[in-house]
Amino acid sequence: MRRAILSLLVGLLFPTVAATSVQAGSLAGKIVMPAKLTYKVPFRASGYWRGLQNEVLKKLPPLVDPRQKMVVTLEAKGLPKSVAVKPEVHMEDMRFWPPVLPIHRNQTVSFVNDDKVKHEVISDGEEASVASIPLPPGTRGRHSFTKLGEYTLTCKETPHLNVTVLVLDAPKFARVDAAGVFFFPDVPEGQVTLKVWYNGAWIHKQTVDLVGSKSRVSVDLSAAKAKE
Repeated sequence: MRRAILSLLVGLLFPTVAATSVQAGSLAGKIVMPAKLTYKVPFRASGYWRGLQNEVLKKLPPLVDPRQKMVVTLEAKGLPKSVAVKPEVHMEDMRFWPPVLPIHRNQTVSFVNDDKVKHEVISDGEEASVASIPLPPGTRGRHSFTKLGEYTLTCKETPHLNVTVLVLDAPKFARVDAAGVFFFPDVPEGQVTLKVWYNGAWIHKQTVDLVGSKSRVSVDLSAAKAKE
């Protein structure tokens, strides 16, 4: 009799739990821009000069699309926070990579010098968020960002280099690749607000309904207004 009662309770309990649980899925998206706003691939010489090796530059692919400098965030009530990934900025081919690094508040960023010349990371502007991080070739330095906001950093040795560290309060964020693609794993079903950051401003906002294990969204920036 007791076993029958327990079996009945278990049978009633588990369907209720399954019905009320929130299924986690993923969100894949692509940012679409007018062709006139997409950078053209610069001319590259063919033959001997293109294949010439040197001891300073690694000849990384050029930064040809502004979407590589964009960050996408998701916001919703009760949305779980992204798993913190160890953030790094690399100095290679005489540039910072990535050009924009989104992080959570109180995360520590590692600056890695993969070039064969000396770099020194400093703040670019009046607010000295980073006093000085000297980086001889092959070394790394670290800095923790405790306040929300945008921090533009440069190199004292080569001032034309710069990187933006974007300290966010949004629970989830993702960088965008050269094709405009971004991806969010482990996103529960429901309605979220998607926002796009570019060049110091939030240039786009839209509502997205996440349904099923794999959701997709297209983000049209045709009407977006952003600083050059």
